[in-house]
Amino acid sequence: MSLPKRLRNRLAKQKAYLTTLASGGTVRESQAAAKVSSATVGKWREEDPAFQKVEQEVHDRIDAEMQERQCRELRRAVLDATRRDAPSNCGG
Repeated sequence: MSLPKRLRNRLAKQKAYLTTLASGGTVRESQAAAKVSSATVGKWREEDPAFQKVEQEVHDRIDAEMQERQCRELRRAVLDATRRDAPSNCGG
């Protein structure tokens, strides 16, 4: 038995929204990709626990990636500063 057309349409739009978001798109870009308004996404969040869970997982993954990137950049900056400030006769 297939899903009703309205449900298939909503699921396709949710998939477009979440896929764009997970690919690094902004919320606004994700809404545009899914051809939905912010009110529609808000309604999904309120009424669809599965959507809410997946969206939160996407945001959590993005946050973790951003923190990791910031840590790598900080380590690189510290190493660069250490090399730059080391006396030229070190180790020699």
